[in-house]
Amino acid sequence: MSPSELVAEIRSHDFDYYLDELMDNVSDDVDKREGSIIYDALAPAATVLAEEAITLANTIEFIYTQTSTGEFLDYRAVERGTSRIAATKTQVKATAIDRNNLPVTNIQIGDRFASIGDEPIFYTVIKVTDDIKTQLSSPQTIADKGGATFSAMATDVTAPIIILEAEELGTRPNGYKGQILPVSYNDVLSYAEITEITVPARDSESDDDLRTRLLSPDTYNAYGGNIADYVDMLDRIEEVGAGQI
Repeated sequence: MSPSELVAEIRSHDFDYYLDELMDNVSDDVDKREGSIIYDALAPAATVLAEEAITLANTIEFIYTQTSTGEFLDYRAVERGTSRIAATKTQVKATAIDRNNLPVTNIQIGDRFASIGDEPIFYTVIKVTDDIKTQLSSPQTIADKGGATFSAMATDVTAPIIILEAEELGTRPNGYKGQILPVSYNDVLSYAEITEITVPARDSESDDDLRTRLLSPDTYNAYGGNIADYVDMLDRIEEVGAGQI
Protein backbone atom coordinates (compact mmCIF):
# COMPACT_ATOMS: atom_id res chain seq x y z
CA MET A 1 0.00 0.00 0.00
CA SER A 2 1.42 3.38 -1.02
CA PRO A 3 1.33 6.40 1.33
CA SER A 4 -1.37 8.05 -0.78
CA GLU A 5 -3.52 4.93 -0.60
CA LEU A 6 -2.99 4.74 3.16
CA VAL A 7 -4.04 8.38 3.57
CA ALA A 8 -7.14 7.80 1.43
CA GLU A 9 -8.12 4.79 3.52
CA ILE A 10 -7.66 6.64 6.81
CA ARG A 11 -9.69 9.61 5.54
CA SER A 12 -12.53 7.23 4.67
CA HIS A 13 -12.82 6.41 8.37
CA ASP A 14 -15.36 9.10 9.13
CA PHE A 15 -18.00 9.47 11.84
CA ASP A 16 -20.35 6.94 10.26
CA TYR A 17 -17.55 4.39 9.91
CA TYR A 18 -16.58 4.53 13.57
CA LEU A 19 -20.17 4.67 14.79
CA ASP A 20 -20.99 1.53 12.81
CA GLU A 21 -17.89 -0.20 14.19
CA LEU A 22 -18.88 0.68 17.75
CA MET A 23 -22.50 -0.32 17.24
CA ASP A 24 -21.43 -3.71 15.86
CA ASN A 25 -20.01 -4.48 19.29
CA VAL A 26 -23.34 -3.76 20.99
CA SER A 27 -25.87 -6.55 21.44
CA ASP A 28 -28.69 -6.55 18.90
CA ASP A 29 -31.31 -6.65 21.64
CA VAL A 30 -30.33 -3.10 22.65
CA ASP A 31 -32.07 -0.11 21.03
CA LYS A 32 -29.45 1.43 18.65
CA ARG A 33 -31.63 4.03 16.99
CA GLU A 34 -30.55 7.68 16.90
CA GLY A 35 -31.55 9.27 20.18
CA SER A 36 -31.29 6.05 22.14
CA ILE A 37 -29.10 5.81 25.24
CA ILE A 38 -26.40 3.73 23.56
CA TYR A 39 -26.38 5.96 20.46
CA ASP A 40 -25.97 9.11 22.55
CA ALA A 41 -23.18 7.41 24.50
CA LEU A 42 -21.19 6.22 21.47
CA ALA A 43 -21.71 9.13 19.06
CA PRO A 44 -19.25 11.48 20.86
CA ALA A 45 -16.61 8.74 20.84
CA ALA A 46 -17.15 8.22 17.09
CA THR A 47 -16.71 11.97 16.55
CA VAL A 48 -13.39 12.00 18.41
CA LEU A 49 -12.13 8.95 16.51
CA ALA A 50 -13.05 10.56 13.16
CA GLU A 51 -11.17 13.74 14.12
CA GLU A 52 -8.14 11.69 15.14
CA ALA A 53 -8.25 9.91 11.78
CA ILE A 54 -8.04 13.27 10.00
CA THR A 55 -5.07 14.26 12.19
CA LEU A 56 -3.34 10.96 11.46
CA ALA A 57 -3.86 11.36 7.69
CA ASN A 58 -2.44 14.89 7.81
CA THR A 59 0.55 13.71 9.83
CA ILE A 60 1.36 11.04 7.27
CA GLU A 61 1.22 13.63 4.48
CA PHE A 62 3.53 15.97 6.41
CA ILE A 63 6.16 13.23 6.64
CA TYR A 64 6.83 13.14 2.90
CA THR A 65 8.26 15.94 0.78
CA GLN A 66 5.84 15.11 -2.04
CA THR A 67 2.80 15.93 0.12
CA SER A 68 4.13 18.17 2.90
CA THR A 69 3.07 21.82 3.05
CA GLY A 70 3.81 25.03 4.92
CA GLU A 71 6.12 24.93 7.91
CA PHE A 72 6.39 21.15 7.72
CA LEU A 73 7.84 21.49 4.21
CA ASP A 74 10.26 24.09 5.59
CA TYR A 75 11.56 21.45 8.03
CA ARG A 76 12.05 19.03 5.15
CA ALA A 77 14.04 21.70 3.32
CA VAL A 78 16.33 22.27 6.32
CA GLU A 79 17.01 18.55 6.50
CA ARG A 80 18.27 18.75 2.91
CA GLY A 81 20.51 21.74 3.50
CA THR A 82 18.37 24.48 2.00
CA SER A 83 15.46 26.73 2.95
CA ARG A 84 12.48 28.52 1.47
CA ILE A 85 13.40 31.69 -0.44
CA ALA A 86 11.98 34.51 1.67
CA ALA A 87 9.94 37.45 0.42
CA THR A 88 11.60 40.86 0.24
CA LYS A 89 10.44 44.48 0.36
CA THR A 90 10.22 46.91 -2.53
CA GLN A 91 12.43 50.00 -2.48
CA VAL A 92 11.43 53.08 -4.45
CA LYS A 93 12.72 56.54 -5.29
CA ALA A 94 10.45 59.52 -4.65
CA THR A 95 10.40 63.27 -5.04
CA ALA A 96 8.63 65.85 -2.90
CA ILE A 97 7.86 69.51 -3.53
CA ASP A 98 6.32 72.37 -1.59
CA ARG A 99 3.59 74.78 -2.72
CA ASN A 100 6.19 76.78 -4.65
CA ASN A 101 7.21 73.70 -6.66
CA LEU A 102 10.56 73.64 -4.90
CA PRO A 103 12.07 70.45 -3.43
CA VAL A 104 11.15 69.69 0.18
CA THR A 105 14.25 69.33 2.33
CA ASN A 106 12.84 68.50 5.78
CA ILE A 107 11.94 64.84 5.16
CA GLN A 108 13.62 62.58 7.71
CA ILE A 109 14.52 58.91 7.86
CA GLY A 110 11.59 57.10 9.45
CA ASP A 111 8.89 59.35 7.94
CA ARG A 112 5.97 57.37 6.55
CA PHE A 113 3.98 57.73 3.35
CA ALA A 114 1.06 55.86 1.79
CA SER A 115 -0.13 55.27 -1.74
CA ILE A 116 -3.58 56.42 -2.77
CA GLY A 117 -6.39 53.94 -3.34
CA ASP A 118 -8.74 51.63 -1.46
CA GLU A 119 -5.90 49.40 -0.25
CA PRO A 120 -2.95 51.75 0.34
CA ILE A 121 0.64 50.60 0.43
CA PHE A 122 2.62 52.10 3.30
CA TYR A 123 6.25 53.15 2.93
CA THR A 124 9.00 54.24 5.31
CA VAL A 125 11.84 56.58 4.39
CA ILE A 126 15.13 54.69 4.75
CA LYS A 127 17.53 57.13 3.10
CA VAL A 128 17.64 60.81 2.16
CA THR A 129 20.51 62.11 0.04
CA ASP A 130 20.53 65.90 0.21
CA ASP A 131 23.69 66.71 -1.71
CA ILE A 132 22.21 66.41 -5.20
CA LYS A 133 21.70 69.69 -7.03
CA THR A 134 19.62 70.31 -10.11
CA GLN A 135 19.44 73.21 -12.56
CA LEU A 136 15.93 74.61 -12.99
CA SER A 137 15.69 75.57 -16.65
CA SER A 138 12.21 77.10 -16.71
CA PRO A 139 10.73 80.08 -14.83
CA GLN A 140 9.19 79.14 -11.49
CA THR A 141 6.13 80.92 -10.09
CA ILE A 142 6.81 81.68 -6.42
CA ALA A 143 4.40 83.08 -3.84
CA ASP A 144 5.51 85.14 -0.88
CA LYS A 145 3.88 85.18 2.56
CA GLY A 146 1.58 88.03 1.54
CA GLY A 147 0.13 86.01 -1.32
CA ALA A 148 1.83 87.96 -4.10
CA THR A 149 3.34 85.86 -6.89
CA PHE A 150 6.30 86.49 -9.12
CA SER A 151 8.34 84.57 -11.67
CA ALA A 152 11.98 83.73 -11.07
CA MET A 153 14.71 81.51 -12.41
CA ALA A 154 16.27 79.24 -9.79
CA THR A 155 19.64 77.62 -10.20
CA ASP A 156 21.49 74.93 -8.25
CA VAL A 157 18.46 73.95 -6.20
CA THR A 158 19.14 71.16 -3.71
CA ALA A 159 16.87 68.26 -4.67
CA PRO A 160 16.99 65.44 -2.12
CA ILE A 161 16.74 61.89 -3.37
CA ILE A 162 14.23 60.12 -1.12
CA ILE A 163 14.46 56.33 -0.87
CA LEU A 164 11.47 54.58 0.66
CA GLU A 165 10.89 50.94 1.53
CA ALA A 166 7.49 49.29 1.45
CA GLU A 167 6.35 48.11 4.86
CA GLU A 168 4.79 44.96 3.43
CA LEU A 169 6.60 41.97 1.98
CA GLY A 170 5.98 40.74 -1.54
CA THR A 171 5.50 42.03 -5.05
CA ARG A 172 2.33 44.12 -4.70
CA PRO A 173 4.27 47.40 -4.25
CA ASN A 174 6.27 46.65 -7.42
CA GLY A 175 3.33 47.79 -9.51
CA TYR A 176 2.76 51.21 -7.96
CA LYS A 177 4.20 54.49 -9.16
CA GLY A 178 2.51 57.82 -8.63
CA GLN A 179 1.31 60.10 -5.87
CA ILE A 180 1.93 59.24 -2.24
CA LEU A 181 0.43 60.95 0.79
CA PRO A 182 2.31 61.79 3.99
CA VAL A 183 1.41 59.76 7.06
CA SER A 184 3.97 61.58 9.19
CA TYR A 185 3.06 65.25 9.68
CA ASN A 186 4.84 67.65 7.34
CA ASP A 187 3.60 71.26 7.06
CA VAL A 188 5.89 72.05 4.11
CA LEU A 189 5.07 69.18 1.79
CA SER A 190 2.59 69.89 -0.99
CA TYR A 191 3.04 66.91 -3.33
CA ALA A 192 5.08 63.71 -3.28
CA GLU A 193 5.42 61.06 -5.95
CA ILE A 194 7.13 57.72 -6.48
CA THR A 195 9.13 58.07 -9.68
CA GLU A 196 11.10 54.84 -9.86
CA ILE A 197 11.10 51.28 -8.52
CA THR A 198 14.75 50.94 -7.59
CA VAL A 199 14.67 47.48 -5.96
CA PRO A 200 11.76 45.24 -6.99
CA ALA A 201 10.59 42.80 -4.33
CA ARG A 202 9.90 39.10 -4.65
CA ASP A 203 7.24 36.90 -3.07
CA SER A 204 8.04 34.08 -0.69
CA GLU A 205 8.76 30.84 -2.52
CA SER A 206 5.58 28.82 -2.90
CA ASP A 207 5.18 25.28 -1.60
CA ASP A 208 5.11 23.93 -5.16
CA ASP A 209 8.33 25.72 -6.16
CA LEU A 210 10.14 24.67 -2.98
CA ARG A 211 8.96 21.09 -3.39
CA THR A 212 10.21 21.04 -6.98
CA ARG A 213 13.65 22.17 -5.81
CA LEU A 214 13.77 19.57 -3.06
CA LEU A 215 12.81 16.76 -5.42
CA SER A 216 15.46 17.85 -7.94
CA PRO A 217 18.70 17.79 -5.89
CA ASP A 218 20.90 19.19 -8.64
CA THR A 219 18.84 22.39 -8.65
CA TYR A 220 19.45 23.31 -5.01
CA ASN A 221 22.88 21.87 -4.17
CA ALA A 222 25.01 24.98 -4.66
CA TYR A 223 28.64 24.13 -5.34
CA GLY A 224 31.48 24.78 -7.75
CA GLY A 225 29.86 27.64 -9.65
CA ASN A 226 26.84 25.66 -10.86
CA ILE A 227 23.53 27.38 -11.57
CA ALA A 228 22.30 26.81 -8.02
CA ASP A 229 25.48 28.44 -6.71
CA TYR A 230 24.82 31.62 -8.68
CA VAL A 231 21.13 31.60 -7.66
CA ASP A 232 22.21 31.27 -4.03
CA MET A 233 24.63 34.20 -4.35
CA LEU A 234 21.93 36.39 -5.91
CA ASP A 235 19.42 35.46 -3.21
CA ARG A 236 21.86 36.68 -0.55
CA ILE A 237 21.88 40.19 -2.05
CA GLU A 238 18.82 41.99 -0.68
CA GLU A 239 18.96 44.70 -3.36
CA VAL A 240 18.46 42.12 -6.14
CA GLY A 241 14.79 41.50 -6.87
CA ALA A 242 15.29 39.05 -9.74
CA GLY A 243 18.04 37.78 -11.97
CA GLN A 244 18.61 35.61 -15.03
CA ILE A 245 21.38 33.04 -15.25
